Amino acid sequence: MVSVDRFNSLKASRPNRQQSGYEYTSPSDMEMGSVHTLESSTLDQFLHQAENVQRGIAEISRNTSELRTLHQKALVDPSANTSEVDRLTSATSTLINRTRTQIKALSSLPVSSRSDAEVHLQNQQSLAAKLMAIAREFSAVQTEAKNAYRGQMSRQYAIARPGATKEEIESTVDHADGPVFQQELLSSRIGEQGRALRAVQSRHEELIKIEKSITELFDLFQEMQELLDTQQIQINTIGEHVEEADRNIGAASQQMTKAIRSAKSSRKMKWALTLLGGVILLVIILVVLNQLGVFNKSSSSSAPAPVATATSKK
Repeated sequence: MVSVDRFNSLKASRPNRQQSGYEYTSPSDMEMGSVHTLESSTLDQFLHQAENVQRGIAEISRNTSELRTLHQKALVDPSANTSEVDRLTSATSTLINRTRTQIKALSSLPVSSRSDAEVHLQNQQSLAAKLMAIAREFSAVQTEAKNAYRGQMSRQYAIARPGATKEEIESTVDHADGPVFQQELLSSRIGEQGRALRAVQSRHEELIKIEKSITELFDLFQEMQELLDTQQIQINTIGEHVEEADRNIGAASQQMTKAIRSAKSSRKMKWALTLLGGVILLVIILVVLNQLGVFNKSSSSSAPAPVATATSKK
């Protein structure tokens, strides 16, 4: 599997509407504005949580390197305090489990487009693969330490019991916390033997903790592999839902555009009808006034009076 890390490129390509001077220039832009905002917020949320996972994986890697160094020091000095090894092993195991939970939680984040769904898939697969890789490295460090501790325990028990057979040594290494070993530890009076047996017991306790962490990692590997196997099915289902949502949004956008155009046409028709009604009303008023002779009277009153002519007497 090829890991694809697109966090930086995706963040760099995210459009900033305020800085770019983006403005809505058409009704369709206005209608789709909330959709663009939703796409931006959901993808940004995913990228933010994915970055948290990245930081967790980086910390696991640092802890693994430090743990390898601590194991090497403990092997060189059998009497060394292993509390730091225990603390770091426990902290790293907890961090691995938490990171696994975070990766699984990424699947529940909403997507608003098929392209976003593909981004989710690629990055989640990448993160899961990275976690599995670093967890395998952590497991390898623990396994190497386990084998080294067993070899050291065998040598130390051989010092305490020079005549012990190979089978007895292996049995003691496997059951260093049992009553037989405890009795041997109590009955040993020679300083070198006592120290060797106590070192065997200490290493056995460390061995149990290492085996527990390896078992937990095996469960993690299985779960992560199942996650990777089912992600494509999930993303196909999400893609189908997103495509259906896109179709619904597109249909709603078209209906909204038609409604806006219809509203504009209705307003134009309203003004046209109002104007037409006014013209008709004016014509009616003029006709009525004409029938009442208002215009005739006005013409008569404004005409000049006839000039009287004097009749000469014959």
